[in-house]
Amino acid sequence: MAEKRTYSGYSKDSYIGDSVREQRNQSNHTYEARETLEEVNKYPILAVPFRGMTKEGAQAFGVRSSLSEKDGTTITASYFPYYNKQAELIGYKKRDWTLPKENDKHFQVVGDLKIILGLFGQQEYTKGCAKKLYICEGEEDAIALYSSLVDSLKGTKWSAYKPAVVSISMGTANAVEAIAHNDEFVKSFGEVVLAFDNDTATPKEKKKGIMKGKEALEDVAGYLLTDNIFT
Repeated sequence: MAEKRTYSGYSKDSYIGDSVREQRNQSNHTYEARETLEEVNKYPILAVPFRGMTKEGAQAFGVRSSLSEKDGTTITASYFPYYNKQAELIGYKKRDWTLPKENDKHFQVVGDLKIILGLFGQQEYTKGCAKKLYICEGEEDAIALYSSLVDSLKGTKWSAYKPAVVSISMGTANAVEAIAHNDEFVKSFGEVVLAFDNDTATPKEKKKGIMKGKEALEDVAGYLLTDNIFT
């Protein structure tokens, strides 16, 4: 078996990380968070105001946050859960808010994250449970879209409706592979709405193998090859 190498907590060869590999392919570090799954499971589910995340949104997806040891109130990191096909919690993707996004350790991993796991949020839904399945580019995008849809239904006869919103798990470069591993789930919905970012890679970025939202959307639509794809 080939040695498993990791990049900013994401590892190659069907593990997460292809989307950052082209930027950090000289790195040999494994950025694993110090916490264990058991420890993170004890962290509270909170609103993250500086990211526009409501408590209801965090609760819907099981996002937990750690608090500063100094004041006990400042959110220092958020943890986005990932499950396997049996709805068993396997790991968390950690975002350390004390570090800038450009820092290699801003993204870390607790547990074991692989591309073969379910899409982010998938454990909350059964196959074909709604007419539409929304697929976003990232975890926070999914939470924001879910919250917006829920808010739009408040006070209407559909207020109890739970929209089906997930996100790809390992970045745009792995979008097709992430969806392919969950092909049966995705294709069980009457409509699939791809809500990716509207950006495109520059010629220089394309030469480096970097993929942005528009390219990923086209790849996913091309993979699914159905007439029920919407953007």
